Amino acid sequence: MRVGWSKQEITPPLGIELCGYGYYLERRAEAVLDPLFVRSLALQNPSRTLVLVSADIIGFSADMTARIKHRLALTRGLAPHDILLTATHTHSGPATNLVVGCGEPDSQYLKVLEESTIAAVLASLDDLGPAKSAGATARRCPGLAFNRTQAATPVDDALRCLVFHRSEGRPLLAVNFACHPVVLEKSTYISADYPGRMCAELEQAGVDALFLPGFFGDVNPVSRRDRTGSGTEADLDKMGRALSDAVVKSMNQAVPIDDTLSVTAFSIKLPLQELETRGLHQELDALRNADSPPGYRRIVERWTGCVLQQVEQAVAPKEESIDVRCLNIGGSVVVAVPGEVFSDIGWALRKQLESFCPKKLLLIGGAEAMVGYLPSAVDVQNRGYASYEACRVYDRWPFSPRMEAALVSGLSERIALELQGGGCA
Repeated sequence: MRVGWSKQEITPPLGIELCGYGYYLERRAEAVLDPLFVRSLALQNPSRTLVLVSADIIGFSADMTARIKHRLALTRGLAPHDILLTATHTHSGPATNLVVGCGEPDSQYLKVLEESTIAAVLASLDDLGPAKSAGATARRCPGLAFNRTQAATPVDDALRCLVFHRSEGRPLLAVNFACHPVVLEKSTYISADYPGRMCAELEQAGVDALFLPGFFGDVNPVSRRDRTGSGTEADLDKMGRALSDAVVKSMNQAVPIDDTLSVTAFSIKLPLQELETRGLHQELDALRNADSPPGYRRIVERWTGCVLQQVEQAVAPKEESIDVRCLNIGGSVVVAVPGEVFSDIGWALRKQLESFCPKKLLLIGGAEAMVGYLPSAVDVQNRGYASYEACRVYDRWPFSPRMEAALVSGLSERIALELQGGGCA
C-alpha cells in the first residue's frame, strides 16, 4: 500500500460569524484560540485510490461537496465515491451554509475553504509513498463523554485508529471517536475544539493524524455535564491529551491489515413524520403568545411556515433518502453516514454486524453533506431537541420513530451483503 498526507490551514479572519449554540446570535470571532485545518490522507493500492478528508468546520454543504468532487474528478480522475469528506463538527468555527440561522456564511471564506480542501487532497496524492506496515487498533477511553439525552444509555468510548507507518516520514493515522466537539461551549474564540488539540498533541509526538467523528449525536464531553458555563482551554488540553495519549499507547498494539481498498456507495430511504396543520398552527399561536427571544421566534416562524404550506398543499414528503459509504481498508470496515447519529443506532448496528466484521468497524458521522440529526426512536417519541427543534436549522422534516429500525436494517443488510461477497466492492 502507498499512503500520502497533507494539511492546509483554513482559519477564517476575525469578525467572521461562528456556527452553533443558538439562533441568529451574530457570534463573531474575536480571537484565535487554535488554528483550523483541513487534513487529507490518501491511500493507494495497484487498483484503487481512496482519500479521507477531515476539516475543522461544522460540516460540508451539499453544494460544496458536489463541487469539490466534480473538480477532483476532472483534475485527477477520482470517482466521487473514492473521496470521503468529513467534518470534525466544531462549534467554534465558521458557518458553511450547512444550517440556517446559526451564523451567516461568508462567501469569500467559503471559496477559500473549497480551494484549500482541493489543495489538501491534491497534495496528499502527490505525497503518496510506500507504507512499510499498516494496522488497526481500538482502545477504550472511559470518563471523557456522556449521553446527554439518556443517562442510562452507554456511550461508545472506544478510540479506534487506522495506523500507517511509512518507509520514510512520520506515521499517519485516522482516529475515530464519538463525542460532540463542544468542550469550549459558546465563546467568541476560533477553535478546532478537542479534535484539534488531540491532533496537535500527536504532531508534537511525531505523528500526523486526522479525526473522523463517530456516532456523536447524543454524546457530549463530561465537562458539559460536570460544570455549567463556558469551557476552558484547560478542558480542551485535558481531553485532547487524554485521547492523544491513548492513540500513542495503542499504536504498537495495532492488528496488521492488508492492502485491500474498496468502497461501495448506496442510499437508504428513511420514513418521515406526518405533521398536521392543527399542530403547526398551535405552534405558531404559542409562539405569538410567548415572550420568546427574537432569534428563536424567527427560526420557528420561518420553518413552521414552510412546513405548514407543504402540508396544506398536500406536497409533504413521506421519506428522505440518505447516501451512505462503506469502505474496506485492509479488512477494517468504515461506515460513513451523513448525519449526527445517536448512540443507540451505533450499538444496534454493531450487534447486527459483529459476525461479519472480525477486525475493526469504524462508524463515521458527520460525513459528506449532512442531513442533520439521525436520532433514536426513543428521542423521536420524546420529541427531543435533535428530533424536532434541530430540524428547523437543518431545514429538514422530522424523522418518524420508525427511522431507527429502517436505518439499522438498511445499513446492516447492505454491508453484510457486501462483506459476504468478499468485502465492499
